[in-house]
Amino acid sequence: MKVNELKVVPGLKDTTKNIQRHGLKFFGITKFMQENGWRAAGSGSFGTVYKKKNTEVVIKQMRNKDSGYGSFVNYAKTNKSNPHIPRIAGPFMAGNNVFYILEKLEDIHWTTDEYNILEELISTLEFNRGRRNDHGLNDLTTIAEKYGYKMVKNVYTKHKTLMKTLLELKHFKGKWIDTDWNPSNFMMRPSTGDIVITDPFYDNDELR
Repeated sequence: MKVNELKVVPGLKDTTKNIQRHGLKFFGITKFMQENGWRAAGSGSFGTVYKKKNTEVVIKQMRNKDSGYGSFVNYAKTNKSNPHIPRIAGPFMAGNNVFYILEKLEDIHWTTDEYNILEELISTLEFNRGRRNDHGLNDLTTIAEKYGYKMVKNVYTKHKTLMKTLLELKHFKGKWIDTDWNPSNFMMRPSTGDIVITDPFYDNDELR
């Protein structure tokens, strides 16, 4: 699916137009979306994701213009060929709401060892919330001693391009933006099996 195809999903154009026409405020959106066949599939501190049956995309609604997510969208639009980056269209403004249209992805069913090893490998790449995360700055030797060389090598080789993308994102993020990297923030593209980074940045007021 190409990015421009995200904009022509049946019923999607009418849905966004209706949101704009009604100028709905954030907490009035859920009922409106449900009436149009979209259900809330997940929510966080900055917004809600809506899914609809027989549709290959999801709608991400933001409570405000999150510059962290906006920065990630800018990266995604200039790195469309990267298999670890989602296909995104937007932002679409509707009243005081900001919407993005994304390809529909699936949850990853990690094994415990793969999750833990990948989490520690990622911890060698970046700071978390302005300090080194709970694992400290681990090198491959330390991780290998903990889990076994062969297992760590397999996970490292499998996810090498994913970690390369994370490093690129590290240098792309803005001044007041911090990272939130862990395997629970990744999803899978069902058509290819690629692991996709979904929401790596957030606004950190503590950095201001």
